[in-house]
Amino acid sequence: MFRSYLNIALRNFKRQKAYSIINITGLAIGICCFAMLTLFVKEESSFDKFHAKSDKTFRLLSADTSKAEITYQQSMAGGVAEVLLDQVPDLEQVFRVGTATGKVVTVGEKRFLGEAIYLTDSGFFESIDFSLINGDFRSVRLGPNDILLSRKEAERLYGFHEDYVGQTLSISDFHEFVVKGVYELPENTIFQFNYLISFYNVGKAYGNLLKYFPKENRERMLDWGLVAFSTYLVTPELIEDSHALESKINLALSAHWTNDISKIEPLPEVYFSEVKSYQATKSGDRKYLNLFMLIAVVILLIAIINYMNMSTARHTKRAKEVGIRKTVGGSKKGLLGQFFIESIFMTATATLLAICLLEIMLPSFSAMTDRNISINYLNPLTLLTITGFILTIGTLAGIYPAFVLSKFKAIDILNGKLTRGKGGLRFRQVLVSFQFIVCIGLFAVTLIVSLQFRFLSDFNLGYDAQQLITVPLKDKNMVSSYQSFKSELLRNPKINSVTGTSFSMSESPLSLFRKIDGLEEEMSVGLMNVEKDFVDNLGLEILEGKNFDRPENIIGNQRVLINETAAKMFKWDDPVGRRLQGESDDDPKAHKVLGVLKDFIFDSPKKELMPVTIYATDKGFSHAVVKVEETNIKETLRQMEEVFDQFSNEYPFEYSFVDADFSAKMDREKRLSRIFTAFSVLAVFIAALGLFGLSLFMAEQKIKEIGIRKVLGASITDIVWLLNHSVTRLIFLSGLIALPIAYNSMNKWLEEFPYHIELHFWYFLIPLATMLLISLVTMAYQSLKSARTNPVQALRTE
Repeated sequence: MFRSYLNIALRNFKRQKAYSIINITGLAIGICCFAMLTLFVKEESSFDKFHAKSDKTFRLLSADTSKAEITYQQSMAGGVAEVLLDQVPDLEQVFRVGTATGKVVTVGEKRFLGEAIYLTDSGFFESIDFSLINGDFRSVRLGPNDILLSRKEAERLYGFHEDYVGQTLSISDFHEFVVKGVYELPENTIFQFNYLISFYNVGKAYGNLLKYFPKENRERMLDWGLVAFSTYLVTPELIEDSHALESKINLALSAHWTNDISKIEPLPEVYFSEVKSYQATKSGDRKYLNLFMLIAVVILLIAIINYMNMSTARHTKRAKEVGIRKTVGGSKKGLLGQFFIESIFMTATATLLAICLLEIMLPSFSAMTDRNISINYLNPLTLLTITGFILTIGTLAGIYPAFVLSKFKAIDILNGKLTRGKGGLRFRQVLVSFQFIVCIGLFAVTLIVSLQFRFLSDFNLGYDAQQLITVPLKDKNMVSSYQSFKSELLRNPKINSVTGTSFSMSESPLSLFRKIDGLEEEMSVGLMNVEKDFVDNLGLEILEGKNFDRPENIIGNQRVLINETAAKMFKWDDPVGRRLQGESDDDPKAHKVLGVLKDFIFDSPKKELMPVTIYATDKGFSHAVVKVEETNIKETLRQMEEVFDQFSNEYPFEYSFVDADFSAKMDREKRLSRIFTAFSVLAVFIAALGLFGLSLFMAEQKIKEIGIRKVLGASITDIVWLLNHSVTRLIFLSGLIALPIAYNSMNKWLEEFPYHIELHFWYFLIPLATMLLISLVTMAYQSLKSARTNPVQALRTE
């Protein structure tokens, strides 16, 4: 019986090649897209789930209840770990993770900038599972002079060796370390560290901060004064009630933090957490993940709807077959089995083609998503999933056509009464309308998302960032010799200007609470120390007042520039001459406003601008901002490095282009926008493919009507309109449903950005017009072909 059904399916496949190819191609593309997006979502959702104790490991968060708004943070004092281990018996392990930044690694005579240096406790190795090349990661116990390296970093420092164990290196502000092991770091973990050292070294890691405190207080500061570490908890068993454990933690810490409350966050959720970690260099957004999963399901639904449309539309072609089979004793069960076998056969064929497409597309998709996405087809779970997928999709795609075709009465079919019903036509119109609604909505959303991200990428920063280079000044000798360093750089004719700042142009400056004239409460205000030529060199615009143009306006006289955001937030109509700090204008602590700068962007155009105050100074800069000529930039950078090395004793030369820094902050959004656009286009393509197949059927169904109309004098335009007007009407009706939904959703989405595009009506006319154009082009070939057919050929059998 099964063999008979399969033979019938193969014969129908050969007899109806055009429809079969359209069905299989549409399903294959839909399944391939669904698989790619599902693999991406699976990869994103897999962060830190591979640890054996992942479901029993939690990150500790705390919030200050004395503040008006309760905001949780991940930074903890170092003493928290010991208190929790001693006083909360429900915990198996507590470990801390700290970060040492701005360090130089020395190997022999070579210097490297050491990024991602982590400090942690022994509990980290007992709870977190990484692969140690030369041993068991869980058995690692780091002494004060031991260090672990990632394989990538070991290769960078020492080149390619068979064994790195026993090699030595020195880290600035620390001492010499001996390499105890090299580990492989998976991509799907938040712990992206290159160096791992013992928490015994925490005093040296934060020595620059501790030196300002008396020696007798430094140990206390390390335990409770320095709030700079992530704290993780490991429970011996799975916990059902997290609130009970949180209550015990709050009770244990109440003696140290009277106003703080704590909560725990499962380790696999940290990647998606709104509370970002200083140590977690990777983070995700569950909103985007849900959106991609929605697109995956929508694309698959469109592909399935295409199949259902084509199958139900062609029921009259197989009506006589069904009638004859019923007449000779064929049962409804047998007919259902036949149609389900055909549907599953088509789905299986489409799935095999989808797998081929998947293998071709995965490398490009992995590059687009910046993830190493792959699939193991030999895995039994994968094979079971593919089989289940074929059966499920085959059943879903064939369920309606199977029941529709099998329910007809044989006498009605053979008497020709079947074709008079309108139920199948209405159902197809509903399915096609759903496709149009989805496609028009996706098109509108994709257009607006792309325009918004392009707007942010090309956003006017308030100054010309082209050929603007930021050079960090970390070396002590460099900081003290800054003016000499600047003079040497300016001797190069390819360098137009150099100005010192206390912040990086692509980062937020230090913020302090300041007393504002006219406001009762203090306000958090950004603090920027800059060189006096900062405004001129960057080409910033002064809206009111003066620049730092005279000695009495500069150093030691408490004169300050503010940005226009500050003037608005301070509610100053006439800001020049107003004061920050001090009780009166004559107070020596008062900082008077010299001028107001037009807003310029720092940190990221995705963030709302903060109010900033800008002071002029001539020393203590942490960065130099260098403007260079556009020609031969590589040679200019080489010459800058030579000058830098003359003044820097410890730190190697670093630099970054300001425009590239801002562009990098938009990388994830750009990537997601490209993915969103690509799959939206594929969704429209699948819908267009189904529309093309439907146009073939419609032309076949109306072939005699077309012949009669042509005999009666109908023109080609009339025939084309006959075949297309119903689809055109459906597109307009679909647009009336889809576009208001798209407008509301995009309006809410844009409100999340401090800077965003304005929604114009033509943003929504473009998707509607494009969908009309696609449908007309898709159906044009068959419409024109039918319109030009000799009516004699259509009517000669009557």
